[in-house]
Amino acid sequence: MKEAELLSGVSEDVTERDQLLDELVELIDDAKQEQECKKQQEQKKRERDEAASLVARRVEMERLEQSSAADEDGSPPKKHVRLAQLTMAMVEMKERDIAARKEERAEERLDRAREGAEDRLEQARLRAEENERMVKLLDVFTQRMMAAMHSK
Repeated sequence: MKEAELLSGVSEDVTERDQLLDELVELIDDAKQEQECKKQQEQKKRERDEAASLVARRVEMERLEQSSAADEDGSPPKKHVRLAQLTMAMVEMKERDIAARKEERAEERLDRAREGAEDRLEQARLRAEENERMVKLLDVFTQRMMAAMHSK
């Protein structure tokens, strides 16, 4: 196929329009990826919020059970025990939240590194294609010059 292109003198030229369309496709892909990332972040936030509300509900239910049991026993409820339980639950929830954020940031760093590597590979591929086109063009030019010199 390369020989046919050399013999015919026709090579594929990338026009400005083609470049703009390629850039447009890349921008659209980037926008889609950003939207997907935002959706994932929102989903993780909803999950964290649900976990927090679950913990608060569980603590409140335990408090109600204890106060019901205390009312039946006639002894006053232990406020400091409930406060300690609530505090521990909140600390655990915060630690899980921090761990989730760290994991999220690590994933984002990996994604950015992966995208950078892909971009570099694409740029290298485009440079190689451009170099190949230039070599073909020079070959065609050289052949025509040689043919013109031989015909004289």
